[in-house]
Amino acid sequence: MSARKPHTTVARPIPSEVLSIDEIMSRYPGEWIMMRVTEHDEGWPVGGYVTVHAGSQNAMLDEMERQSDPPDLAKLPRYSFLAEPDLYIDDPAELHRLIREEIEADRADCV
Repeated sequence: MSARKPHTTVARPIPSEVLSIDEIMSRYPGEWIMMRVTEHDEGWPVGGYVTVHAGSQNAMLDEMERQSDPPDLAKLPRYSFLAEPDLYIDDPAELHRLIREEIEADRADCV
């Protein structure tokens, strides 16, 4: 059994459909995703428009700097994550804690 290798290219799809997190993970396995959130469940993103997907987090961030989102999408909150469908955490509270830590770390990097 071999590991899937993520795409090395960066793509900026034309956001035309709202996808669930599960659909995004299925469509872009192993890639870094930047999405504009349109749907939440208990405060957590569950769906939105994919605006960038890339093989690395740095490539995703570089593409975001090169080109801004259309004005109608720019007003929506951003959410980025690694589309890793094989990652499974049994306890939802633990998952929320890990996501909060990641968000706080990203905020600290921006200051």
